[in-house]
Amino acid sequence: MKRHLIIVCGIWCCYFFAALNVICAFVGYSSNMPLEGYISFLFGFGFFINEVISPKWIGGIPISDWRWLLGVLIMLASSLPPIIARKIGFRILGYVFHVCVLAVSLYGLLYDMICAVT
Repeated sequence: MKRHLIIVCGIWCCYFFAALNVICAFVGYSSNMPLEGYISFLFGFGFFINEVISPKWIGGIPISDWRWLLGVLIMLASSLPPIIARKIGFRILGYVFHVCVLAVSLYGLLYDMICAVT
């Protein structure tokens, strides 16, 4: 179980590194955006939910919005199956699901950033 927790943390670190690179490419390091904006951008599954349901927010979602909260919960919940699953098949499916959720989150973040710029 400890080994799988370390693997999931490594996947999260890779995701945060990629998301920070996307954020810094579009927003920059020295902008006057508040910390809430950076936190909103780091959890990008809410942006995907926003685009699928109705594009209400462009260029950042407030942390109090239900789309962002649901996205954070889905992202955090997707990291549990690889850690707690006992059978190897379920664990592999959990890893695939977790990586897919994070990839969709990165896509939602990138799409939102491109729409905010144009």
